[in-house]
Amino acid sequence: MQKKTCKFFFLVATLSASLCLHSFAQEVDRTGNFPPPVQQVKLQALRTNTPITIDGKIDEQAWKMAIPVNGFVQVDPNQGKPTNYSTIVKILFDEKYLYIAAYCSDSIGKNGIRVQDLRRDFGFFDNDLFGVAIDPFNGKRNAMVFQTNPYGAQRDLQSFDDNIFDRDWDALWNTRSQINDDGWSCEMAIPWKTLRYPDAKDGKSIWGINFVRIARRTNETSAFPGYPRSTDSYRMTYTALLEGIEPPKPSTNIQVNPYTVATYTDHPDGGKKLQSKFGGEFKWNPNVHSTVDVTINTDFAQADADRQVNNLTRFSVLFPERRQFFLENAGLFDAGSVGNFKPFFSRSIGLDQNGDLIPIDAGLRYTDKNTSYSLGALYVHQRNDNNSLASNIAVARLIKNYSKANNIGLLLTGNQQQADNGTSNGSASITGFNRISDKLSLDYTFSGTKTKGITPADGVAATAKLSYNSNGMGLLYSTTFISNNYNPALGFVARNNYINNYLDVYLLRRKVSWLPKFIRSWEPGVSLDSYQNPANLNLQEALIKVYPIFLVFNDGGKLIASAHFNLQRLDQEFNPLGLTIPKGSYNYTQANLEYYSDRSSKFSYGIYLNHGGYYDGNISSFTGNVRYAPLAQLAFSIDYEYNKLKNIGIDKNDLTTQLVVPNVRMALNPRLQFNLFYQYNTATASSRWNSRFSWEYRPQSFIYLVYNQLGQTGLHQQQTIAKISYLKQF
Repeated sequence: MQKKTCKFFFLVATLSASLCLHSFAQEVDRTGNFPPPVQQVKLQALRTNTPITIDGKIDEQAWKMAIPVNGFVQVDPNQGKPTNYSTIVKILFDEKYLYIAAYCSDSIGKNGIRVQDLRRDFGFFDNDLFGVAIDPFNGKRNAMVFQTNPYGAQRDLQSFDDNIFDRDWDALWNTRSQINDDGWSCEMAIPWKTLRYPDAKDGKSIWGINFVRIARRTNETSAFPGYPRSTDSYRMTYTALLEGIEPPKPSTNIQVNPYTVATYTDHPDGGKKLQSKFGGEFKWNPNVHSTVDVTINTDFAQADADRQVNNLTRFSVLFPERRQFFLENAGLFDAGSVGNFKPFFSRSIGLDQNGDLIPIDAGLRYTDKNTSYSLGALYVHQRNDNNSLASNIAVARLIKNYSKANNIGLLLTGNQQQADNGTSNGSASITGFNRISDKLSLDYTFSGTKTKGITPADGVAATAKLSYNSNGMGLLYSTTFISNNYNPALGFVARNNYINNYLDVYLLRRKVSWLPKFIRSWEPGVSLDSYQNPANLNLQEALIKVYPIFLVFNDGGKLIASAHFNLQRLDQEFNPLGLTIPKGSYNYTQANLEYYSDRSSKFSYGIYLNHGGYYDGNISSFTGNVRYAPLAQLAFSIDYEYNKLKNIGIDKNDLTTQLVVPNVRMALNPRLQFNLFYQYNTATASSRWNSRFSWEYRPQSFIYLVYNQLGQTGLHQQQTIAKISYLKQF
């Protein structure tokens, strides 16, 4: 039986490899990629001596004198073609701010506006959007990005080599939008203190800059200057040059953000308790490219609660980080492989294995980022409590840039428990990124860990990822090795002792003659995912996915149909959701169907269906999401997951699980919002309520009211939190 299974997998793998080679053979100039411009377009900013009111109306006299920027071209769907909607940008500045305004016309006016969310850092592809990426050093590597939508919501991030992204960077800036009869307009005021730039010797600077717009009604992305569809607006080799600006000399930039928190808890073990505490954060920019962050008596009351997961795989689940102090600059400390291991992952600090809070007394972070290198250091003191020992935690990171878009780096972590026989754990990792060409890149990490204490152990891990992206196809190949004793206490490991090889190749075909015109692209492909025992290279498990139907519609919707061929070899019992599956060899197939409607419409939905074998039994799964947003200020959604397992394991058990998560989001405007969601999971017989009211009463200063309730067999816990923060910039 095992020989037949191996022959079958070998046949499918051979056919898949043939498809890969054929795809490369067909990859010729028709892909439409074009190199960065040799001569960059030059733009001119003008100084204004009159006040600019940031209201989105663009009606001051100074704007009428500003030099317009037009000539946007399509990126998607018709790369390089004129846009269907006019976009005009203007740029001004004074002693305090860089001002950017945009007129975003639409042929049906305000009826064409699509906005689903007023949250900060809203989804890039879900709304109408205008954004600017700025490279003050004109190094063509890094960017500060500011984006908004027709309701004035803010989205900002930092990009490094279009490879590392700090999407949770929340800068201090102001924007407002105005919806008009012929479309919408917006104004941005970005303080010079928020921007990092070199000191110009003659008082004038030349910066790299580009603009992007999404007209979501027809799902058109346009830009000035244009860039290939296979990249994005953060590839700073495709910028224009901004001239004429006269920023003030960089000066001391200090932000002080104190807060006070009151918490009322009703816990069956601890009874009813009212507690209050004070804390704060301090940010100092010693120069234009470095930042010092200090947090004292750290509090994360405003962070979103984790969403429950029913895990049916043999791998640990990587829950996302949601705490703002650790989210900012997280990309700088990132290394490893998302699905396999990370030498450092901030959720290992201040949270136990169940996701419960561990008090943090203080934290210190230093970052220094410029065109030559990036340097980061983090120290946190974790307090002793009933579930964990006090510990000193330290992380250091260095990334050295070389050539046009390459870097090599070092990441060090250390965790020392404060006890007589305390355990210490450390890791050292070498990382690198090489942009071999505009289409091809290589990313790698080599890591080792050392643990001292009661159970000393040393381990190693390594991963390398090769990515190829063009307008005609995409390919991703990665290989990963994790030893049995690799243990980054400050990181994440999905599981130990394996070699993983992953290959995914897919085509990108536009204007296919035999497909209906409402289909924008056909993207068929195949992926192979295998795991082997490092000692003898015996196959532990393998998964081959073939997706001949991968259709992307003009409105952004998708239809995907795929077949999954699985092989699992268990060296020991496996216990998903309390079931017991004996060790042995299993092979089975599954059929999958996915459909996602237009996420920008008032009513949208997505479904995922899976049916077939599951080890020695069968599985039928359904995951669905429905969202109704009659207004940009109001949205109702519900997520639902259903799993039905039959004839599983030693006792041939049946199991049905359901997970339901309704959600209501309301917003008077981007600064005053309320969110409520509920979770109920039949697998754990648990329920959870989480509600959060937030008011940004001045830029980056908030009032939060949070209510949490956890219900489980024998446990009922309630928590009410009030938090006030105030940010002052000097």
